[in-house]
Order: sequence, then C-alpha cells, then structure tokens
Amino acid sequence: MDCPNCSAPQPDAARFCARCGTPLDPGIHRSKYFAAHPEEPVRALAVMSTLMPHLSGGRHHIYRGVIALALLGSLIAAALGMLSIALILAAITLPAVVLTYMHDHNVWHKAPITVIGVAFLLSLMIGICVGLLEGYFTRPMLLSDREMPTLTQILELGILLPVVAYVAVLITPVLITARSAFRHPVDAVVICSLSGAAFSLGLSVVVQRGAFSHIGATAGNPAHVAFIALTLGFLQPIIFATAAAMAVVPLRGVGASTALGLTKGLVLVVLYELTTVLLTFFGNHGIVLTTLAALVLAAAGLLGARDALHTSLVAEAQAALTGGRALSGAPDGQQICAHCGAVIGAGAAFCQICGKATAALARHPAPDDGRTEGRQTSAEAGAATSSPPQAPPPLRYPSGAERVGHRLGPFTIAAIVALVILIAATVTAVIVLGGTTSPRKAPPLLPAAMAAAAHSGSVPTLRTEQGVAITLTAADPINIAQGISITPAPGWALTSRGSNWVVLSDPNNAAKMKVTVKTAGGTDAVAVLHADIHSKLANTAMTNVSVMGVAATRTLNSRNFQRAASTDYSADYSGQMGTTHILGVFMELLNTSNRLSAFIDYRETSDATAYPDGAGQMMINSML
Repeated sequence: MDCPNCSAPQPDAARFCARCGTPLDPGIHRSKYFAAHPEEPVRALAVMSTLMPHLSGGRHHIYRGVIALALLGSLIAAALGMLSIALILAAITLPAVVLTYMHDHNVWHKAPITVIGVAFLLSLMIGICVGLLEGYFTRPMLLSDREMPTLTQILELGILLPVVAYVAVLITPVLITARSAFRHPVDAVVICSLSGAAFSLGLSVVVQRGAFSHIGATAGNPAHVAFIALTLGFLQPIIFATAAAMAVVPLRGVGASTALGLTKGLVLVVLYELTTVLLTFFGNHGIVLTTLAALVLAAAGLLGARDALHTSLVAEAQAALTGGRALSGAPDGQQICAHCGAVIGAGAAFCQICGKATAALARHPAPDDGRTEGRQTSAEAGAATSSPPQAPPPLRYPSGAERVGHRLGPFTIAAIVALVILIAATVTAVIVLGGTTSPRKAPPLLPAAMAAAAHSGSVPTLRTEQGVAITLTAADPINIAQGISITPAPGWALTSRGSNWVVLSDPNNAAKMKVTVKTAGGTDAVAVLHADIHSKLANTAMTNVSVMGVAATRTLNSRNFQRAASTDYSADYSGQMGTTHILGVFMELLNTSNRLSAFIDYRETSDATAYPDGAGQMMINSML
C-alpha cells in the first residue's frame, strides 16, 4: 500500500508511514498515539513519557515505581513532622531519576559527562540565586498571619519574580540546545526536565532554609508538611520543566510557534506563583489549596509539553519530505524498535508498527556487539573456521532475558536512586540535628522605665548597634481607634490596617507588630490577655506555638492605660513560600476605667537584630 499523505510505498503489515508517521488505517487517529510513547494519547497526564521521552517499552513502570517509593519515604518523614527530610526526599528524586534515565538509555552517548554535570550544576546554582532573591521578598509574608497580601507584594511575588524565575529556568536549556548535537526537540525535552528539576531543588532548599534550622522547626501538622513537600518537591519541578519545554521545543523544532510556547510557559509559572501568594491569606487551608492548584497547573504543563513535542516530531518529518528541514535522529541502519520490537529501516522517521518517532527511540545494541543471541563460545568459534561463512541472522525482537534499548536492570535503577536519596537525607539530618535547638529569648517589650518618659512628655530615644542615637518623633502618629494612636519608629512603615487595627513592619522585614484596639471583657489584664491569645491561636497559620511561662504584669502611670500584661512566645511558620522560626510577645494594655484595651502581637524572625526590639518598645510607649 502507499501512504495517503506522502505516497511512499509501505508493507501490508504497516500501520503507520515510516516517512511521515501518517496512520495507514482510517480507523487510527494520530492524536491517540503520542509520538514518543504510542501506548498513550497525546493528551495524557503521564509524567514518565513526557519528561523522559526515550523510555523504552515496558520500562515506565520501573521508574514510576521508584518515584512512588521515594514519595512514600517523603510522606513518612512528613508524618514525623520533619519538613526538611520530607522536602529533600521529594525534591532530590526527580533529578536523580532523570540522570539515571539518561545513563540507562544512553541518551547523550556522544556527550562528555561534563556537559550533563554542567547542565545540572548550572541549573542548581541558578535556582539557589533565585531562591535568595525570592526569600528577600517573601520575608514579610512569613511574619504575616492570615493577612491579605498588599498590592505591592502581589506584583513583586506574583508577577515580577515569576518572570525572573522563568527566564532563569530557560538559561540552561537554551545554552545546551544551542549546540548542534543537542538541538533536536527530544533533546530539548530531556534537558528541560533535568534543568527544571535541578532549578526547583535549589530554589526549594533556599526558600525553605528555615526548616533546616533546628529539629523542631516543622513538627506541626503532618498533613501540612506532606502537602508542602509534595508541592515543592514533586509538582513544582514538573511545572518548571514543562514550562521550559513549551518554549524550548518550538525554538529548536518546527511546526509550533516559539512566541506562543514562551507565552504559555510564562503564564504557567506566573499562575503558580500568583496562586501561592494569594492563598497564603487562608493560612493552613491555603497550604492544601496551593497543592491542589499546583496539581492542576502541573497537569496543564504536561499536556502543553506533550502537545509541543508531538507536533514538532510530526512536523519535522513533514518538513523533511519537502526538503525544508533535514531529518535528524533517524537510524543510520536497521534498528529494533525498543517499544514494540519491530524492525525499523534506515532513515525511517517512525516505526511502521507502533508509530513511535525514531528520534525518541532508545537504540537497541547492534547484533554483533556481544549482547545478542549470536554470541559464540570459543569451541563454536573454532568449529566455524572450518565451515563456510554464513549470512548474519536477521534482526528480530530479542528474548525477554535480553536488554532492549537500556543498560540497567530494575534493581540497579532502584539502588542508584535509593543511594542518592539516602546520602541527601543523611546530610540533611546532620544539618538539622546540628542546628539551633534552643532559640534565643524573646525581646522584653513590657513598658517599664520608658513609660514614665512617655507620660512626662519627654522624647524617648534608642541607640542602634553602631551606637547612633535615634529619636522617636510624634510628627505623624497613626490613629488606630477610639483615640489611641501609635507613632512608628524610624524606618518602620504601616503595611496594612483595618477599622480597629494596624500592622507595622521594620525596614528589614525582620519584625512586625500588630495592634488591635477594642473593648475588653473585664478589668483583669491577665484574663483579657489570655482570652485574646486563645482567640488569636484559634485562627493562626503558625505551628508549634509555645507560650513561655506566666504572664508578667505591671502598673502603668499613663493617660491611656493603667495595667499591662505580657508573655513571650515562640512559634514556627511553614508554607509553600517558606519556613521561619518566630520569636514574639503577646501584650495587653488595659484601661481599667473604661475597659478599653490594646492587644499587641509583636513578632520577629530569629535572626533579627536588637534594633527592632528597642523600636518595638518605643512604639508601645508612644501609645501610653
């Protein structure tokens, strides 16, 4: 029969044209046979065949099982509340699996190991740099407690940083595929998979560095820890890898618009980051919602990358027919299809039986390389010297005991990945166990000597770590409610406010103070404080909250308040945007005459300097 598209003669048993891939049976639709893995349709939510297109037939379940076991280990670590271990187990799995796949299927057999190593390390370092940049902007979000992000934060974290991250994740694939040996769209998918996984690993470790600070940093809700590890360790690298593939595959191939692919990838990354920012408002529920959103976006990325690769492979074969583009990746001689076992002729673009593109073919060893059934013993070789020469046996599908298009057995693959994960988990455990186990004491903010100064009308001052005196002026006090106002310390700014509350942040985003003015339920400052703390903790995104000791009280000689009570606390915040240890003070200022009270929640990160402590004292005294 002849191909209805290119008129090339085809054998009667053929189901696809070897030159253009067109189905020869009217009942066969090309969209049902993904060019890299014909057992799946083009629009299939399949991670293995998308990110590792050379996987030979019958090998997907091996790699799928290895990833599943690694994720199971991550879930066990999450059940123990160890985000650091859970994150590393999940995040290191995909890079380890991709590197193992590249060796197993001899993907870049002509490339020196330095090319692969540089690609991985470059992407990892770029991810670390982007993580440091993102950590600077996310710091205020980590101190927030179910507060709606400001418009500036939405623009910075949801728009600008995703653009930077997307450009960064494209650097390595564009550089590697610029070389002629790696310009094929299938090679572009492979390097995008490796680059996206390595980039995400570096980014996640830096953003979540607070989880590595001490052993109890994330010993909170195991489900939340699992969702964070799943999002950052597994779904995020898929999003980055597929977003890169949607741009680089059209860039190096034909049949698809590079501008459109670039736009799709950018939209995918922006939606992921923007969703993460907006859902922080929902606290612990936002962690779960972010994972669900990431799952949907990862699925969209898989579909987009598969469509780009399939379109490019089919279009390349069509372009080769018209002479518009040379067909690359086609076998030089007869090969055995590693997917279905059929013989593929020299120069074929597709397998005639299963429709797999030869550019995504895991090459079967030649029959004379000592690994086929044609191997002879020394006795047979001696006998053969006296007999007339015989024609070599025809290529045929080897027995199940032989390797088809791959070099490693299932247990070897599992052992390699397990060893990498074990080493990474051990290093992580050493770092975490060697971290700070007893954080420094929370700052003392209870009004004391400065209260008298505030009452007498003198101007309170403090000194920075360099000894420079700073004066708190009352030029622009901020009215909170019911006649109570607060004067921000130098450098502090109003970040958000409500009808009876304000939130102020220091210039380094290392400390934050929220003041809520309302009518108290009694005249006992300690009882009012405990009631407000209970209400606060019932609706908080913080974990491992530990209120330290008995509340301290003091009588104030002040115009607005007569009693004060405070207690120190420590806590952790964990989310997809980062993890940090928090030191803080809950304080109640109470007017015993009219029961007007101000509930203060002052918190700072564990690496804050002494200056925010003094600034907090000054601002509290400005309210007296």
